[in-house]
Amino acid sequence: MNSNDEQHFLSGKRIVIAGGGIGGITFCIALQQFLDKEKEKISPPPSIVVYERDTSADAIGREGYSLSLRGDPLSGGMQTLQKLGVLQEMIDESNPGSYFTLFNYDFSSLMEMRSPPIEGLSQSSIRISRSKLREILLKHVHSSISINWNCAITSAEELDNGQVSFNVSNGNKDQCDLLIVADGSSSVIRKCLRPEHVLNFAGAVSITARTHALDKFPAPLDRTWGGAIGGDGHFLFVAPSDRTSALWSVSYLTDKHRPAKSAGTMTEQEIDEVLEEAKQRTKVFTEPIGTLIKETLRSSVAIFNAKDLVPFRNHGSVIFIGDAQHAMSPFAGNGANMAMMDGYQLADQLVHSKDLNTAIQSYDDLSIPRSTKAIDMSHRSITMGHSQGIWKYMYVGILKVMSCRFFRIDSCSLLNSNAHNDEWNLLKRILSYPSLSFPTKIKFLIIYVFLINVSSPLLRLRIELLIYAHTCFINSCHMKGICLVLDNTQHIAVLLDDLNGYTLLMRLLMGL
Repeated sequence: MNSNDEQHFLSGKRIVIAGGGIGGITFCIALQQFLDKEKEKISPPPSIVVYERDTSADAIGREGYSLSLRGDPLSGGMQTLQKLGVLQEMIDESNPGSYFTLFNYDFSSLMEMRSPPIEGLSQSSIRISRSKLREILLKHVHSSISINWNCAITSAEELDNGQVSFNVSNGNKDQCDLLIVADGSSSVIRKCLRPEHVLNFAGAVSITARTHALDKFPAPLDRTWGGAIGGDGHFLFVAPSDRTSALWSVSYLTDKHRPAKSAGTMTEQEIDEVLEEAKQRTKVFTEPIGTLIKETLRSSVAIFNAKDLVPFRNHGSVIFIGDAQHAMSPFAGNGANMAMMDGYQLADQLVHSKDLNTAIQSYDDLSIPRSTKAIDMSHRSITMGHSQGIWKYMYVGILKVMSCRFFRIDSCSLLNSNAHNDEWNLLKRILSYPSLSFPTKIKFLIIYVFLINVSSPLLRLRIELLIYAHTCFINSCHMKGICLVLDNTQHIAVLLDDLNGYTLLMRLLMGL
């Protein structure tokens, strides 16, 4: 480093990571990569130490569930793996199936969510066991980084000099210049230093387990994975856990959370009772759930409550990432993607920012918006997955339209009952307005679903969409939206007049 240059704020510092999970290990790999590229700028380099509660690297085998890694704009997990140089290894070790399917209760497909090809990626999404993901990441941790197994950080204190003092489960006390907190959704350090940020119950309880090793995966797990809507208030999730066993989870809505039971903590009698409850809650579903429950590994049975955490901004010398900063329930399907992006982006900002405060602010500006969107999406998934009665059929109808009609345009006459091209283009423009709430957009889609099959020679569908859109835009004082409605109304009114469609013309004018 040139003597005239100002020393980088990381030079010679001691960085400690609390938690050797996906986010913490990703941070370690990424930070070392960036440091290697900036040797002259950051000299001497910081020392990096990890404290992990697991007993050893071999302990990761106890993690019996799988994760979805995607490359879509909200997720970015695949791109992160590519930047870390481990993507192909992950693909080689991934589970069967590369896309999510939303099923009906009988496991007929409602919608297949296939990620489109992404430039620069050989594959746009995978599902992989958490233990295998973590094992590969650990293999790429630089030898200079020390990992202390069976040593969890139990408490921490921010000192006046900017350093952080912390206590370890083995009785030792230590200090560091920067503490990266990646100890999960139930973070003990967050409870200690940021007690105002607490987990919130998301309204769903799940019974979950995995199977023994199977000779072969029952259909449809041999080609895909996903969730099934029961229509009676239950949602069923099934997926390969690894290459030989499968994961299943049945959930239901409730106002109060239930005492959680981790895998391996229940008595034989409790396991019998929970499995019997699972059978009763999955009565409406067809195979493969019967087989999966029959083949369940008893020690894997667990009960958990869906919880999440409102993302919060960091400050000082303690930086929270992953679930410690923005916990999200499994219904988000994005926890691993968020954790990896957090680890990578924080390392990037720490190395390339002018000071610590700027790095933290830049990281939060990236992390908080996307994690907030992911949590919002999880709430919508909970609502949709557990819908019943008329709402179940509305959501199913919407999904069928999205998968079968929304992306297919028929070349038909405007007045033909199958001609929905103009109506769909109008609907897309209306739904594109960010000021419209999600429930409002759902109502637009419901109108589309229930009127699209109504035989109408005079564009009844478009008229109802315009009337409802006009009401929404008026109430929100959205001038651009109002102009859109009036412009379309003028064209429709002229057409109706030419066709002597006076009844619907009166409906249009009175509705507006």
